Amino acid sequence: DEHEIITTGSIGISFYPEDADNAVDLIKYADTAMFQAKQAGRNGYQFYTKKFNQQALTKIRLESALRRALKKNDFEIYLQGQQELDSHLLIGAEALLRVRRGELSSISPAEYIPIAEESGLIVDIGDWVFSEVCRLLRHWYDNNLLPLGFKRIAINISPVQFERHDFIKKIQQCIQETCVPVQHLEIELTESSLQESTHSVIEKLVSIKAIGINIAIDDFGTGYSSLSRLKQFPIDLLKIDRSFVADICGNESDMAIIKAIISMASALDIGTLAEGIETQEQADILETLQCSQGQGFLFSKPVNTENFEAILASVKKSSKSILESVA
Repeated sequence: DEHEIITTGSIGISFYPEDADNAVDLIKYADTAMFQAKQAGRNGYQFYTKKFNQQALTKIRLESALRRALKKNDFEIYLQGQQELDSHLLIGAEALLRVRRGELSSISPAEYIPIAEESGLIVDIGDWVFSEVCRLLRHWYDNNLLPLGFKRIAINISPVQFERHDFIKKIQQCIQETCVPVQHLEIELTESSLQESTHSVIEKLVSIKAIGINIAIDDFGTGYSSLSRLKQFPIDLLKIDRSFVADICGNESDMAIIKAIISMASALDIGTLAEGIETQEQADILETLQCSQGQGFLFSKPVNTENFEAILASVKKSSKSILESVA
């Protein structure tokens, strides 16, 4: 029909007898190598190596471990505090996923979260995290544990979870069931979640804001968000990626990038929070650049909910002492 169609090939290659001595295994290994060629960008070739088999087995093992952890309720929430850089006040925390026991308890979430996303398990895991944070916040609110100035608990939302058609419906249902004070909830989305400035994406963000939940962009600076795109989104906070913060003391390029992000955010009336702050020198430079908030090991490592409640109680007690002394 006079349409020009351009095709490319992804090729996987296995050898006899080095890789296998029978046709069935040779074809299986060539197929494995072909998928590696596709993952490497397509339109290329890849030779089979034994590491591909090991990678596939590792993926299967971790996916099974995730399913078991979800079924046995082995997940738990850890919280890492966030504070204002000038006043040093605790203003919030980020909710982080951890596993109590089993194989996943000794593995970094960075290893199994991508597998959870690829398998679709991240949807159920994400629903559990959101529900658990709502329950925690309600408990703290009912027991008057939130100190003065405490703004938020931030919840990471996977692009897979955000793209679901029932995402808004599920968070609304959870909020209704827990009666959580929504003003203390914040949803963190990656830049990749917002790459497409489609009507549906903007509509979801507007719906989230209408519920009363704050919105942050996580790991900002690693994606390709433009000024025109950010203008369309009702964003409350940009979280500056830790990769820029790590070398801010000796790398002028990283300092220039952070300075540009802060300036852009300020022009759009969006707050900024720097991730991965580990030294006082980093904190001082960020404060000088007018980054208002920070998070990192300098202030607090991630702790379980029981220990974080102790931190809340300590902050609330010290705040009360200050107020009493002023009175």
